[in-house]
Amino acid sequence: MFLVLLSSIFLILSFPNFNVWPLAWIALVPALFNVSHAKSGWKAFLQFYLIGFIFYFASMEWLRHVSHVGWFFVAGLMGFYYGVFGIAAHSLLKRKHDLPALFALPALWCFLEYVRTEIPVWGFGWNLLAYTQAANPKVSFLASFAGAYGISALIVLSNVTFLIVIKFLAERSSRNFINTFFAMVIFASIAGGSYYFGMKYGEIAKPTGQVRLGVVQGNIPQYEKWDSLRKMAIIEKYNSLSRFIQGGPDLIIWPEAAFPGFFNYDLDGTLVFQLVSELKTPLLIGAPHLEALREGITMVDSNTKVYNSAYLIDESRSFGNRYDKIRLVPFGEFIPWQNLFRLFGLDIVAHSLGVSDFTAGREMKVFNLKNKYPFASLICFEDTFPSLARLAVKKGAKFLVVITNDAWFSVSAAPYQHLQASVFRAIENGVPVVRAANTGISAFIDAEGRVLDRVKDQGDHDIFIAGGLSRIIEISDQKTIYQRWGYYFPWICLALFCFIFWGRNISGKIKKSLPCIVLFSFILIKSAAGETAESEGWTVTAGDHFEVLQKKENPAVANEILTGAEERFKRIVSQVSYDTPLRSWAETNRVKIQIYDSKEDFIKEKKAPDWSSGLADYDWRTISSYRGASGFLNSVLPHEIAHLVLFDMTDRHQNVPKWLHEGFALSQEDRIRGELGYGLKDAAAKGYLLPLKMLTIVNPAEQDRGGAVTYYSEAQAFVRFLIDGYGPSRFHEFIINLKNGKSFEESVERAYKGVFSDTSKLEEQFFQKIKSLNK
Repeated sequence: MFLVLLSSIFLILSFPNFNVWPLAWIALVPALFNVSHAKSGWKAFLQFYLIGFIFYFASMEWLRHVSHVGWFFVAGLMGFYYGVFGIAAHSLLKRKHDLPALFALPALWCFLEYVRTEIPVWGFGWNLLAYTQAANPKVSFLASFAGAYGISALIVLSNVTFLIVIKFLAERSSRNFINTFFAMVIFASIAGGSYYFGMKYGEIAKPTGQVRLGVVQGNIPQYEKWDSLRKMAIIEKYNSLSRFIQGGPDLIIWPEAAFPGFFNYDLDGTLVFQLVSELKTPLLIGAPHLEALREGITMVDSNTKVYNSAYLIDESRSFGNRYDKIRLVPFGEFIPWQNLFRLFGLDIVAHSLGVSDFTAGREMKVFNLKNKYPFASLICFEDTFPSLARLAVKKGAKFLVVITNDAWFSVSAAPYQHLQASVFRAIENGVPVVRAANTGISAFIDAEGRVLDRVKDQGDHDIFIAGGLSRIIEISDQKTIYQRWGYYFPWICLALFCFIFWGRNISGKIKKSLPCIVLFSFILIKSAAGETAESEGWTVTAGDHFEVLQKKENPAVANEILTGAEERFKRIVSQVSYDTPLRSWAETNRVKIQIYDSKEDFIKEKKAPDWSSGLADYDWRTISSYRGASGFLNSVLPHEIAHLVLFDMTDRHQNVPKWLHEGFALSQEDRIRGELGYGLKDAAAKGYLLPLKMLTIVNPAEQDRGGAVTYYSEAQAFVRFLIDGYGPSRFHEFIINLKNGKSFEESVERAYKGVFSDTSKLEEQFFQKIKSLNK
């Protein structure tokens, strides 16, 4: 237990507020020595689990200011990854030869850090082992090659090397001497080679431009931020601090949620627009964004979505230049698995667990400052996700802005630990990072990870003080090796670990457990990973709400598709009295329409059946087809746009039945398919019409062709019956009631009150309408 505690203490001392970074290079040695003599893999798991738990419990003690339950939960979750590492360490180090561990353990640590950072929902990239070296530029610059994960692997390599040396000194056998000699040579070669390679090829490109930026640190206490009585004072404080900034900045940056209200609805937002006009300087401000799903909604309810956003505001006074935070804090900014809670009737419990309930943004936004300085904003802890920062730079950002509010955590190590993540995002991507934090640390970081300046008072305090600062940053066109291919390093490490680990004679229990863990991690990460179409060499032609992507650019084809898509899109949203997509699909959230050069390419790349003219990926909001596809403009395109509109309207809620989705999509095609029209009349004539309850139960894939035709034709006829007969507004209300968890019967009664007394009357009139078609 003493050695476990010793490793825990070494790790704690390596991070802020202690910053004894050399300890990281030996911090794991006591624990590794301990598990090499453990009696079983599960005891090794427990020992390393305790190290992880103690380390995170102590280094993140500031979480207690937000949630004691969350504090224990995070420490316990992070401890799990340490425990997995402990099992592998025990299996590898208990053998006679230690050299395989010299490669396998750093590789596993690297991949585990990647998993626990990028995993959906629970991803948490705080206090990576590499971050201990943020103040050590002779090591941290290596992140421009293999990222923070690569430096973490190098530190673990050092720990394993020291362990091998200690075991030799303790046993002094000839076999250990050989192991020790080779281990030291290997470590020296890798460390020295990395340093030489970095010095030779890691120079930052010459700057191609300069831009002066200003940051404002408001120092608004958390308990005051949303106090309506303090609202005007908060806005005036930010306005005054902005006026205080000298040097004529090209952009002034406010922190996360600096504006104390919904900026796109709050009338006090005019004070910010007035400031922009007065200073003749654009602002980037953090503020919540309210999206109403129905006209006339001005407060948060089931008909709204709320985003944690960053607005770029200039004299055009537009609300559209906005980025919505993509990675939300679970049980802080959103409630994961709400449908699961609802399934067991625990809706109230679910909402009681969350501080707030934001909607995640869908796409990384690259702003364009004065049409020559592209940049992106990361909000709150988004700078702890290397993949998100890399995506922003890949999409063209020349510098990154981090806006955050660390007031939650009181006077603690939190802002200093958070700053370390920003330092590594700068080095990895070769771009400056500018931070604006409510209570600090607001700072300027250059492309090499050096903190050039920060907002501070005369006593050199940089947290819980108010102020402003401006500084020139240099931008370049550099692409680091990490940007090009270094982000694959964790996957290379996984392959290396598997090659070494499964090549050995491992005990049955270990052999059964670790493959499952690695495979599970692989599936989770790959399911969350997704490259945008732009990364695959597509040329993009953008419209108001759609982007056409082609491998070989053809402006005529692109314009024809864009025109057709926009016309059908506007018609479709009018059919459900739902105009939110007219705003929310603009600029940063356009639907992508991929057009392949040939049918063969389309079938090969999308794995589509040979009869398909097009298909859609609703998660990635992409519609795919090929040049000259039959019926694409008239059938496939309006069909898939209709699905996307309804998914947007309902948040893909399971209470809205599939047949209703299909019926709406089919009803929006330019003309009713001949087969469906004939099938509907035939079913009515023969008395084969399905009761509405049966439509929910029937699976068309399990029916013969006639049954499937009846299903689809009746679904589209039902939607047309409701919209054409009783108007888009009632249909909209019907869908929203379903989305909000009301039963089909109750939704009909609420939306069509005074028209149908119950669903049986609705069904009766619907069938009469269909049968009249045969007369």
